[in-house]
Amino acid sequence: PGFDVIEVFAYKRGTMVALGVLLALADTLIVWPVLARQRLRTGLAQAVRMTGHLFRMQSAMFVQRQRTEEEFIQIMSEESRIRLALLALRVDVPLTTTEPRVKGRFPREIYVELINQCEFALERLTCRRLALQHGFGDSFYDFVISPLMQNRREMLTSVRLPGYVLSSALVSQSPLPVLP
Repeated sequence: PGFDVIEVFAYKRGTMVALGVLLALADTLIVWPVLARQRLRTGLAQAVRMTGHLFRMQSAMFVQRQRTEEEFIQIMSEESRIRLALLALRVDVPLTTTEPRVKGRFPREIYVELINQCEFALERLTCRRLALQHGFGDSFYDFVISPLMQNRREMLTSVRLPGYVLSSALVSQSPLPVLP
């Protein structure tokens, strides 16, 4: 009385398996690409912000004549955090290709180029750190750093401002320009 006939049981089980496969397929084709796109935008914004923070830390070290080893360790750990974040973003890029969008195809090339440029900037900041670790002579400070100190704030602002604008555009989901 409490058991179904084997055919009814097989039909119910087959229907549940087919429904589970369809839901998993829908999840793979619709939900995961949307989540990957969101993670890509927020992760890229965070990587740009961390790169700007690293630039600010190194710029503050340029005016110091004596630097501690702890400062360099902190900068190297920040560099490795940015590298890991960019590597995770590279994993998310292929997952966005199957996203069904009303606005058209996802601009994957723009995000790949932004990741490439973040890696390029990080490499330049790594070279800058190595130069800072090597140190400069007093004549470098007298002839290069001292004359630039009056314009330092404007120079740093003009370098950091595009990063903040890009980061804010990624967070606020403003449209990014299309590559030609």
